Amino acid sequence: MIKRHKLQTKLKNTTYTPVRVQITEKLRELEEQMQKSHKEQQRKEEMQAVSNIQQNSKFFFAYARKKLKSGATVGPLTKEDGTLTGDPTEMADLLKSQYESVFSRPRTDRTTGDPLFLFDDRPNDQLTLSSINITKEDIVIAIDNIVPDSTAGPDGFHAQLLKKCKLELATPLRSLWSTSLENGTVPSALKVNNHQRRGRLCYVKGTQGITQKVKSLIHNSFTYNGTRLFNCIPQQLRDLTGVSPETFKRKLDQWLQKLPDCPPTPGSPNSNQNTLPQIAREAGGLEYAGASGGRP
Repeated sequence: MIKRHKLQTKLKNTTYTPVRVQITEKLRELEEQMQKSHKEQQRKEEMQAVSNIQQNSKFFFAYARKKLKSGATVGPLTKEDGTLTGDPTEMADLLKSQYESVFSRPRTDRTTGDPLFLFDDRPNDQLTLSSINITKEDIVIAIDNIVPDSTAGPDGFHAQLLKKCKLELATPLRSLWSTSLENGTVPSALKVNNHQRRGRLCYVKGTQGITQKVKSLIHNSFTYNGTRLFNCIPQQLRDLTGVSPETFKRKLDQWLQKLPDCPPTPGSPNSNQNTLPQIAREAGGLEYAGASGGRP
Protein backbone atom coordinates (compact mmCIF):
# COMPACT_ATOMS: atom_id res chain seq x y z
CA MET A 1 0.00 0.00 0.00
CA ILE A 2 2.84 2.40 0.86
CA LYS A 3 4.67 1.60 -2.37
CA ARG A 4 1.52 2.18 -4.43
CA HIS A 5 0.94 5.52 -2.73
CA LYS A 6 4.50 6.61 -3.52
CA LEU A 7 4.13 5.62 -7.17
CA GLN A 8 0.83 7.49 -7.48
CA THR A 9 2.38 10.61 -5.98
CA LYS A 10 5.36 10.35 -8.32
CA LEU A 11 3.04 9.90 -11.30
CA LYS A 12 1.16 13.11 -10.49
CA ASN A 13 4.38 15.12 -10.20
CA THR A 14 5.98 13.74 -13.40
CA THR A 15 5.36 15.30 -16.79
CA TYR A 16 7.90 13.35 -18.88
CA THR A 17 5.95 10.82 -20.96
CA PRO A 18 8.39 7.83 -20.94
CA VAL A 19 8.69 8.05 -17.16
CA ARG A 20 4.91 8.23 -16.78
CA VAL A 21 4.55 5.11 -18.92
CA GLN A 22 7.06 3.24 -16.74
CA ILE A 23 5.32 4.34 -13.52
CA THR A 24 1.92 3.36 -14.92
CA GLU A 25 3.23 -0.08 -15.85
CA LYS A 26 4.68 -0.54 -12.35
CA LEU A 27 1.34 0.48 -10.83
CA ARG A 28 -0.49 -2.03 -13.00
CA GLU A 29 1.90 -4.83 -11.99
CA LEU A 30 1.60 -3.81 -8.35
CA GLU A 31 -2.21 -3.88 -8.51
CA GLU A 32 -2.12 -7.36 -10.02
CA GLN A 33 0.27 -8.59 -7.32
CA MET A 34 -1.93 -7.13 -4.58
CA GLN A 35 -5.03 -8.77 -6.04
CA LYS A 36 -3.28 -12.14 -6.22
CA SER A 37 -2.02 -11.73 -2.66
CA HIS A 38 -5.51 -10.89 -1.36
CA LYS A 39 -7.07 -13.84 -3.18
CA GLU A 40 -4.40 -16.21 -1.85
CA GLN A 41 -4.89 -14.93 1.69
CA GLN A 42 -8.67 -15.36 1.43
CA ARG A 43 -8.23 -18.88 0.07
CA LYS A 44 -5.96 -19.82 3.00
CA GLU A 45 -8.45 -18.44 5.52
CA GLU A 46 -11.30 -20.33 3.89
CA MET A 47 -9.36 -23.61 3.90
CA GLN A 48 -8.40 -23.09 7.54
CA ALA A 49 -12.01 -22.38 8.51
CA VAL A 50 -13.28 -25.45 6.64
CA SER A 51 -10.62 -27.72 8.17
CA ASN A 52 -11.58 -26.59 11.69
CA ILE A 53 -15.30 -27.33 11.40
CA GLN A 54 -15.05 -30.55 13.43
CA GLN A 55 -12.34 -29.53 15.91
CA ASN A 56 -13.12 -25.82 16.38
CA SER A 57 -16.56 -24.90 15.11
CA LYS A 58 -16.43 -21.46 16.74
CA PHE A 59 -13.60 -20.43 14.42
CA PHE A 60 -15.62 -21.44 11.37
CA PHE A 61 -18.79 -19.60 12.41
CA ALA A 62 -16.79 -16.51 13.41
CA TYR A 63 -15.22 -16.48 9.94
CA ALA A 64 -18.63 -16.96 8.30
CA ARG A 65 -20.18 -14.09 10.28
CA LYS A 66 -17.26 -11.84 9.38
CA LYS A 67 -17.79 -12.54 5.69
CA LEU A 68 -21.51 -11.93 5.96
CA LYS A 69 -20.97 -8.49 7.49
CA SER A 70 -18.18 -7.39 5.15
CA GLY A 71 -19.24 -5.13 2.31
CA ALA A 72 -18.23 -5.46 -1.30
CA THR A 73 -15.20 -3.42 -2.30
CA VAL A 74 -15.05 -1.19 -5.39
CA GLY A 75 -12.01 -1.06 -7.63
CA PRO A 76 -9.59 -0.95 -9.10
CA LEU A 77 -11.35 -0.13 -12.37
CA THR A 78 -10.18 -0.34 -15.98
CA LYS A 79 -9.89 2.92 -17.89
CA GLU A 80 -10.51 3.45 -21.61
CA ASP A 81 -6.85 2.86 -22.45
CA GLY A 82 -6.94 -0.54 -20.69
CA THR A 83 -4.95 0.45 -17.59
CA LEU A 84 -6.15 -0.10 -14.03
CA THR A 85 -6.76 2.77 -11.64
CA GLY A 86 -7.47 2.82 -7.93
CA ASP A 87 -7.69 6.57 -7.54
CA PRO A 88 -11.06 7.51 -5.93
CA THR A 89 -11.57 10.53 -8.21
CA GLU A 90 -10.88 8.60 -11.40
CA MET A 91 -13.05 5.66 -10.27
CA ALA A 92 -15.90 8.07 -9.46
CA ASP A 93 -15.66 9.56 -12.96
CA LEU A 94 -15.66 6.09 -14.53
CA LEU A 95 -18.73 5.03 -12.54
CA LYS A 96 -20.49 8.29 -13.44
CA SER A 97 -19.87 7.79 -17.16
CA GLN A 98 -21.03 4.17 -16.93
CA TYR A 99 -24.20 5.26 -15.12
CA GLU A 100 -24.99 7.94 -17.72
CA SER A 101 -24.39 5.59 -20.64
CA VAL A 102 -27.50 3.50 -19.89
CA PHE A 103 -29.88 6.45 -20.30
CA SER A 104 -31.56 6.88 -23.67
CA ARG A 105 -31.12 10.16 -25.47
CA PRO A 106 -34.28 12.24 -26.07
CA ARG A 107 -35.65 12.36 -29.59
CA THR A 108 -35.54 15.83 -31.09
CA ASP A 109 -38.68 15.27 -33.15
CA ARG A 110 -40.71 14.57 -29.98
CA THR A 111 -39.63 17.63 -27.98
CA THR A 112 -41.78 20.75 -27.63
CA GLY A 113 -41.15 24.28 -26.50
CA ASP A 114 -44.79 25.08 -25.62
CA PRO A 115 -46.33 22.58 -23.17
CA LEU A 116 -49.72 24.38 -23.23
CA PHE A 117 -50.01 23.91 -26.97
CA LEU A 118 -49.04 20.24 -26.68
CA PHE A 119 -51.68 19.41 -24.06
CA ASP A 120 -54.49 21.67 -25.29
CA ASP A 121 -54.37 21.07 -29.04
CA ARG A 122 -55.76 17.55 -29.28
CA PRO A 123 -58.68 15.85 -31.06
CA ASN A 124 -62.07 16.00 -29.40
CA ASP A 125 -62.27 12.23 -29.04
CA GLN A 126 -58.89 11.94 -27.29
CA LEU A 127 -59.23 11.03 -23.60
CA THR A 128 -57.17 12.61 -20.82
CA LEU A 129 -56.63 11.90 -17.14
CA SER A 130 -59.56 14.16 -16.25
CA SER A 131 -61.95 12.48 -18.71
CA ILE A 132 -63.94 10.48 -16.15
CA ASN A 133 -67.55 9.76 -17.01
CA ILE A 134 -69.69 8.13 -14.32
CA THR A 135 -72.88 6.48 -15.55
CA LYS A 136 -75.89 5.08 -13.74
CA GLU A 137 -74.73 1.57 -14.59
CA ASP A 138 -71.44 2.24 -12.77
CA ILE A 139 -73.34 3.31 -9.64
CA VAL A 140 -75.54 0.20 -9.77
CA ILE A 141 -72.50 -2.07 -10.18
CA ALA A 142 -70.76 -0.35 -7.25
CA ILE A 143 -73.81 -0.86 -5.02
CA ASP A 144 -74.02 -4.51 -6.04
CA ASN A 145 -70.40 -4.97 -4.91
CA ILE A 146 -71.21 -3.85 -1.35
CA VAL A 147 -71.14 -6.69 1.17
CA PRO A 148 -74.74 -7.27 2.36
CA ASP A 149 -73.74 -7.54 6.04
CA SER A 150 -71.40 -4.52 6.06
CA THR A 151 -71.81 -1.84 8.72
CA ALA A 152 -73.78 1.28 7.86
CA GLY A 153 -71.79 4.39 6.98
CA PRO A 154 -72.05 7.90 8.47
CA ASP A 155 -75.46 8.36 6.82
CA GLY A 156 -76.86 5.42 8.81
CA PHE A 157 -78.29 3.58 5.79
CA HIS A 158 -77.73 -0.17 5.84
CA ALA A 159 -76.30 -2.04 2.87
CA GLN A 160 -79.55 -3.94 2.38
CA LEU A 161 -81.44 -0.66 1.98
CA LEU A 162 -78.92 0.58 -0.60
CA LYS A 163 -79.23 -2.64 -2.58
CA LYS A 164 -83.03 -2.50 -2.58
CA CYS A 165 -83.06 1.15 -3.71
CA LYS A 166 -80.07 1.04 -6.08
CA LEU A 167 -82.07 2.01 -9.18
CA GLU A 168 -83.61 5.03 -7.45
CA LEU A 169 -80.29 6.09 -5.90
CA ALA A 170 -78.30 5.80 -9.14
CA THR A 171 -79.40 9.20 -10.51
CA PRO A 172 -78.68 11.40 -7.43
CA LEU A 173 -75.43 9.59 -6.68
CA ARG A 174 -74.26 10.07 -10.27
CA SER A 175 -75.01 13.80 -10.06
CA LEU A 176 -73.18 14.02 -6.73
CA TRP A 177 -70.02 12.35 -8.00
CA SER A 178 -70.01 14.20 -11.32
CA THR A 179 -70.33 17.58 -9.58
CA SER A 180 -67.60 16.64 -7.13
CA LEU A 181 -65.20 15.70 -9.94
CA GLU A 182 -65.97 18.82 -11.98
CA ASN A 183 -65.50 21.21 -9.04
CA GLY A 184 -62.63 19.28 -7.44
CA THR A 185 -64.27 19.30 -4.00
CA VAL A 186 -65.55 16.58 -1.68
CA PRO A 187 -68.52 17.23 0.66
CA SER A 188 -67.51 17.33 4.31
CA ALA A 189 -70.17 14.73 5.17
CA LEU A 190 -68.37 12.18 2.99
CA LYS A 191 -65.09 12.71 4.87
CA VAL A 192 -66.52 11.46 8.18
CA ASN A 193 -65.38 7.98 9.17
CA ASN A 194 -67.86 6.27 11.45
CA HIS A 195 -65.46 3.44 12.31
CA GLN A 196 -62.84 4.07 14.97
CA ARG A 197 -59.30 3.07 14.16
CA ARG A 198 -57.40 0.70 16.41
CA GLY A 199 -54.78 1.87 18.84
CA ARG A 200 -54.60 3.35 22.31
CA LEU A 201 -54.77 7.00 21.26
CA CYS A 202 -57.56 6.37 18.75
CA TYR A 203 -59.56 4.52 21.41
CA VAL A 204 -59.25 7.43 23.84
CA LYS A 205 -60.41 9.91 21.19
CA GLY A 206 -63.32 7.66 20.19
CA THR A 207 -64.57 7.07 23.71
CA GLN A 208 -64.47 10.65 24.99
CA GLY A 209 -68.01 11.34 23.82
CA ILE A 210 -69.26 8.10 25.37
CA THR A 211 -67.58 8.93 28.69
CA GLN A 212 -69.26 12.34 28.84
CA LYS A 213 -72.65 10.76 28.16
CA VAL A 214 -72.15 8.22 30.94
CA LYS A 215 -71.11 10.97 33.37
CA SER A 216 -74.20 12.97 32.46
CA LEU A 217 -76.47 9.96 33.05
CA ILE A 218 -74.86 9.23 36.41
CA HIS A 219 -75.16 12.87 37.49
CA ASN A 220 -78.84 13.09 36.52
CA SER A 221 -79.60 9.77 38.18
CA PHE A 222 -78.00 10.70 41.49
CA THR A 223 -79.57 14.14 41.41
CA TYR A 224 -83.01 12.51 41.24
CA ASN A 225 -82.46 9.39 43.35
CA GLY A 226 -79.58 10.47 45.59
CA THR A 227 -81.79 11.73 48.41
CA ARG A 228 -83.97 8.61 48.33
CA LEU A 229 -80.93 6.34 48.44
CA PHE A 230 -79.34 8.30 51.28
CA ASN A 231 -82.52 8.12 53.36
CA CYS A 232 -82.38 4.31 53.18
CA ILE A 233 -78.99 4.27 54.94
CA PRO A 234 -79.18 3.69 58.72
CA GLN A 235 -78.54 6.59 61.07
CA GLN A 236 -75.26 5.16 62.42
CA LEU A 237 -73.81 5.04 58.89
CA ARG A 238 -75.06 8.49 57.87
CA ASP A 239 -73.16 9.99 60.81
CA LEU A 240 -69.87 8.73 59.33
CA THR A 241 -68.84 11.86 57.44
CA GLY A 242 -65.27 12.71 56.59
CA VAL A 243 -63.91 9.20 57.23
CA SER A 244 -61.75 7.04 55.01
CA PRO A 245 -63.28 4.37 52.75
CA GLU A 246 -61.72 1.64 54.92
CA THR A 247 -63.45 2.99 58.04
CA PHE A 248 -66.78 3.21 56.25
CA LYS A 249 -66.42 -0.37 54.96
CA ARG A 250 -65.56 -1.65 58.44
CA LYS A 251 -68.57 0.08 60.01
CA LEU A 252 -70.79 -1.20 57.22
CA ASP A 253 -69.58 -4.77 57.81
CA GLN A 254 -70.26 -4.43 61.53
CA TRP A 255 -73.77 -3.16 60.89
CA LEU A 256 -74.50 -5.97 58.41
CA GLN A 257 -73.31 -8.61 60.88
CA LYS A 258 -75.81 -7.36 63.49
CA LEU A 259 -78.79 -7.66 61.17
CA PRO A 260 -81.21 -10.53 61.82
CA ASP A 261 -81.84 -13.25 59.28
CA CYS A 262 -85.03 -11.68 57.86
CA PRO A 263 -84.89 -7.99 58.72
CA PRO A 264 -87.66 -5.63 57.62
CA THR A 265 -86.81 -2.99 55.03
CA PRO A 266 -85.96 0.27 56.88
CA GLY A 267 -88.39 3.05 56.15
CA SER A 268 -90.77 0.79 54.22
CA PRO A 269 -93.80 -1.13 55.57
CA ASN A 270 -93.54 -4.87 55.43
CA SER A 271 -95.44 -6.49 52.58
CA ASN A 272 -97.57 -9.58 52.84
CA GLN A 273 -95.65 -11.32 50.02
CA ASN A 274 -91.90 -11.18 50.49
CA THR A 275 -91.15 -11.63 46.77
CA LEU A 276 -88.89 -9.61 44.51
CA PRO A 277 -91.65 -8.28 42.17
CA GLN A 278 -93.74 -7.20 45.14
CA ILE A 279 -90.80 -5.46 46.82
CA ALA A 280 -89.95 -3.71 43.53
CA ARG A 281 -93.51 -2.43 43.16
CA GLU A 282 -93.54 -1.10 46.72
CA ALA A 283 -90.09 0.47 46.34
CA GLY A 284 -91.14 2.29 43.19
CA GLY A 285 -94.27 3.79 44.65
CA LEU A 286 -93.05 4.97 48.07
CA GLU A 287 -90.89 7.84 49.30
CA TYR A 288 -88.54 6.23 51.79
CA ALA A 289 -88.18 8.21 55.00
CA GLY A 290 -85.29 6.11 56.32
CA ALA A 291 -84.79 4.45 59.69
CA SER A 292 -84.52 7.76 61.49
CA GLY A 293 -87.30 9.40 59.49
CA GLY A 294 -86.94 12.51 57.38
CA ARG A 295 -84.26 13.83 55.11
CA PRO A 296 -80.71 14.28 56.39
